[in-house]
Amino acid sequence: MTKMTSLIERNEQFAATYTPGPLGPPAAQMVVVTCLDHRVDPTIILGLQLGDAVVIRNTGGRVTQAVIDDIAEATGRPEAALEAAAVADPHTTVRADVEHLLAAPSLSPKVSVSGHVYDIATGRVTTVLDARHAQRAGNN
Repeated sequence: MTKMTSLIERNEQFAATYTPGPLGPPAAQMVVVTCLDHRVDPTIILGLQLGDAVVIRNTGGRVTQAVIDDIAEATGRPEAALEAAAVADPHTTVRADVEHLLAAPSLSPKVSVSGHVYDIATGRVTTVLDARHAQRAGNN
């Protein structure tokens, strides 16, 4: 049993009643920029529902150039352009991202990384890569 096991089980409960929404602007037509602090969950503190808002989380909840670029890209593009920019193979992308994270020299060896894909059509999360730790030289 991993730390993700209970989350995957909760996801099954979510997926059982999930109804996919259309691609397009969020229902409340807003973007929320907030920090990564686990004590700050915008869905709870603002009463947001799935699909209400775009939520961007980063260190300090700062509006950086990357945030501005993300907002402009997400809000200034027609629906067809958003669909064309979608990740074609999320499983491959997740594998690459996990490998990239595990190779980061600043990642603590205490941190385990796993990879998962959320299926927007079904609401289900599937595991692509099980949790593992970075392998550092002399740490095999």
